Amino acid sequence: MNDVTEFSPIIQKLLDRTKEGKVLWEEATRGFKAAVGLFTFRVFSSDEGGDTTVRLTMRDDHDSEIFEVTLTDDPPTIARYRQAVTNMKELYELARRKALNVEEKLGAVSSLLDLM
Repeated sequence: MNDVTEFSPIIQKLLDRTKEGKVLWEEATRGFKAAVGLFTFRVFSSDEGGDTTVRLTMRDDHDSEIFEVTLTDDPPTIARYRQAVTNMKELYELARRKALNVEEKLGAVSSLLDLM
């Protein structure tokens, strides 16, 4: 695993811009992806044994990997990287909700249920 502290400023900015709606996420084969200029971010999540693992990769326009960060919400990792784990899990959930238009779909089904 790369040292997550090196990439924390980028992860925080990516999270902030996603919250602001400035980063557009879409479904990928696994997880979700977003383009930021010539760079592509992919975020994945998996659950095993009660722990959630989130992986974020950044690639350039030649598909070369710039960095990969993988964090699991197990006790040792949380003890060392609490804020990074929180940010990565929040980034994954925001990317998922944006890519799948969750809020729009919830509004639509709510309206349909009101008509029943």
